[in-house]
Amino acid sequence: MNKQKILFWTPRILAIAFILFLTMFSLDVFGGSESIWQQIGGFFVHSIPSFVLLAILLISWKSSRGYVAGFIFTGAGIYWLIVSRSFVSTWPISLPAIVVGLLFLWDWKSR
Repeated sequence: MNKQKILFWTPRILAIAFILFLTMFSLDVFGGSESIWQQIGGFFVHSIPSFVLLAILLISWKSSRGYVAGFIFTGAGIYWLIVSRSFVSTWPISLPAIVVGLLFLWDWKSR
């Protein structure tokens, strides 16, 4: 596999893994005392960030505009660092987003 293909696929695969990682946190709504419909509603509400990132990934993937995903993933990671004001507790979420965004930008710039 050549460098260009690796650079194309790496951010996309890592973005999918990151989105699945975020979605995993939405599963905490199940098992409570609420009805199943309230739990399903809570799951979808908690999954909104994952759905937004998935939509951005699909749009940038289909339109060959990797810079869109690059700026949004990087911006989301930096935003989360600024809002939380604690690198120690938020790096598992913010750092992967920044890395994925920078990889998208690198892929876009190399084309």
